[in-house]
Amino acid sequence: MKNKNLFDQILNRERYGSDLKLKSLQKSSKNSLLLTQSLRLEKELNVHKGCVNSIVFNHDGTKILSGSDDQKLVLTDVFTSKVLVRYTTAHRNNIFSAKFLPQSNSKIVSCAGSGSVLYTNLDDSNLNVESDTSDTLIGGSNRSNQDVNFFTCHSGTCYEVLTIPSEANSFLSCGEDGSVRFFDIRLISKCNKQYCRDNVLVLAPSSVTAMSCSPISHNYLAVGCSDSLIRIYDRRYLKLIEFPSTSENVTPQALSSLNSEMQTNSVKMYKIPNDQKRTYRITSVNYSQDERELLVSYSSEYLYLFDMTHDGITKEMIPPINRRRRCKDASSPKILRKLRLRGDWSDTGPLSLYSDAPAQSRPQLNSSIMHRMTNLLSRMLNDNPSRQRNRNNSGSGSSDSRVVDGINMLLGNENDPESEIEASGSATVNNENSNSSSSSSNPQPDDSSSSSYSSEEDEAAMSTKYTYVIQKFFGHRNARTMIKEANFWGDNFILSGSDCGHIFIWKRNGELINLLQADSHVVNCVQPHPYLPILASSGIDYNVKIWTPHGDEIEFDDKQARDIMRRNKLMLEETRDTITVPASFMIRMLACISHSYRNNSNNNNNVPSNDNDDNADVGGSS
Repeated sequence: MKNKNLFDQILNRERYGSDLKLKSLQKSSKNSLLLTQSLRLEKELNVHKGCVNSIVFNHDGTKILSGSDDQKLVLTDVFTSKVLVRYTTAHRNNIFSAKFLPQSNSKIVSCAGSGSVLYTNLDDSNLNVESDTSDTLIGGSNRSNQDVNFFTCHSGTCYEVLTIPSEANSFLSCGEDGSVRFFDIRLISKCNKQYCRDNVLVLAPSSVTAMSCSPISHNYLAVGCSDSLIRIYDRRYLKLIEFPSTSENVTPQALSSLNSEMQTNSVKMYKIPNDQKRTYRITSVNYSQDERELLVSYSSEYLYLFDMTHDGITKEMIPPINRRRRCKDASSPKILRKLRLRGDWSDTGPLSLYSDAPAQSRPQLNSSIMHRMTNLLSRMLNDNPSRQRNRNNSGSGSSDSRVVDGINMLLGNENDPESEIEASGSATVNNENSNSSSSSSNPQPDDSSSSSYSSEEDEAAMSTKYTYVIQKFFGHRNARTMIKEANFWGDNFILSGSDCGHIFIWKRNGELINLLQADSHVVNCVQPHPYLPILASSGIDYNVKIWTPHGDEIEFDDKQARDIMRRNKLMLEETRDTITVPASFMIRMLACISHSYRNNSNNNNNVPSNDNDDNADVGGSS
C-alpha cells in the first residue's frame, strides 16, 4: 500500500541519514491532502466512565493523557493501547484540562470545574498509584497526600492549565474569576485559601476561558475571554498584581470589581469580526507554529484565523455592553428562549442531522414535556397586561406577577445579552440571547455552493473593517459545551470538533476537505500527534479515538457534507435562543406555576372575570 509504505518510512528513523530529513518527511505527511483525506478510525481507547474533556500527547508522542468527568487521569500507550496508569484524583468535579509538565512523562497538572488545580507526580510512591500491563487496571489514591499539591485559588470554574515548554517547573491556570495565575512548584506546593489573591499574573475584565503561549519565543500569552475579546500579553513586562490590603481575602463580587479597576494592560486586542453588541464565549485559542497566526473558536459562532502581525483593534472599537435591562423597541419581535434539560443531548450527534422525524432525533417524552412547558411559559409571558392588572386589583395576581418576573429574568426576555444560567457538569454551557434578526424561529438555509453562508456584502464589509482576519471557517456547530477545541494540522489544514459529532477538516482557504464521524453526540477535543499523522479525539462518549491514514479510497462525500453544514447552520441559529436548565429548575418552576394558578382559580370563584376559560386552559396544559 502506498500510504502504508510512507507511514512505515516515517516510523523507521534508521532509513534516513539525518534527523532533518526525517522531520521534513514527517511534516510533509501532515501537509499531504491525500493522507489527510485518508484518515480513518484506528482504535478506541475505552479508559473512562465519563465524558472525556481533555487529551494530550507527551513530548515524544508515545503516551496520551486523558482527563474525564469521572475525575480520573489515565495514561495510555498510544501504539499498544495498554493502560499504564489509571489514577483517581482529588478533584471533586469534572476534569476540564490536564497537561504534562515539559519533558516529563509523569509530572502532570490538571484543573476541574470546581476551580481546583492539582499537581501530580505519578512517580511519587506516596500517592499509592498502581501500575500494571493489563487493560483493566484500577489505580488507587491517597487523598491526604494529594492535598500537598492542591490549589484552590480560583473562585468558580477553572477552564484550562497551560505549560511553558522552556519552564519545566511552572504552569499557568485560568478561570471564571477573570484571572490567569502563575505557579512555580519549587516555590509553592499548595494553596487552600478561599478567594485567594496570590499568584495572580493577569487580571481580565471577564472570565478567562482559553489561553495559548507563543511556541517559539514563549513570551506572548493569548488570552480568550467571555467578552469575545482576545488579549495578547507580553510575559516579559508583567508582574504579579498587588491587591489593596483591605482584608486577607476577597469575595467573588469584590474580586470582580477589582478586575475592572486593576486590569492588566495588554499589548494588543482582537475582537470577533462583527458589530453585534452581544458577546461570544471563546472556547479555544491556538498559536500557529511560526507565531504569526492565531486560531480562535467562538461559542454560538464560527472559527477564525487572525493575523498576529496586525496591531489589532483600538479601545474605541470595543462595543459597550449594557448589563442592565433595556426597554424594548415596540416594533421588535419578542424573543422567548426555548428550554432544554441539562443532560439532554438529543440535538447533538449524527442522528440529529440525518433524521427529519422528531421522534427519532429527540425522545418523544422529553420533546412533549419540553414543548408543553415552553408553550406554557410563552403564554404567561405574553399574557395581556390588562389581564395581569385585573388579577393584581383583585388581590390574586401578586404571586403570578412574581412568577412572570422571575421567568423573565431567568430566561433573558429583557434582551440582556449577558443573561444566562450556568450549567455545571458534563461541560455544558447555555447560549446567550441573540438580539439580531437572524435568530428567527424558522431560518431558511442558503443553497450556495460555497462553504460560507454569509452574504458577499457582509464578507466584504468584514474584510475592510477587520483586516486582521485571514480566514473564517464555516460548517461546524459550537454551542453546547465549554470545551470545543480547534487546532492546526500541519501547515495546510485546520480541524475542529462539532456538536454534530463530526471532526471538520478544512484547507486554509476555508474549503472543507474531510468529515470524520467521531462521537455519538459532541466532539470536544482534537489533538494531533506531535510528529506523525495521527489524530486523537474525544467528547461525550466515554472513550478516546485514534485516527490514522489508511484505506485505498477517499470516502469524503461532498453532497453529504453540504447537507450537514446546512443543518448545522439552522441548528446553530436555534440553539442561540435555547437555554439549558437543570431538572430541579423545571420542577420548581412547575410547582410555582401550579401554586400560582391554583390561587388564581380559587380567587376567580369569588371575583367574576372573563379570563376563567383562558386560565383553566393554561393551567391544564401544565
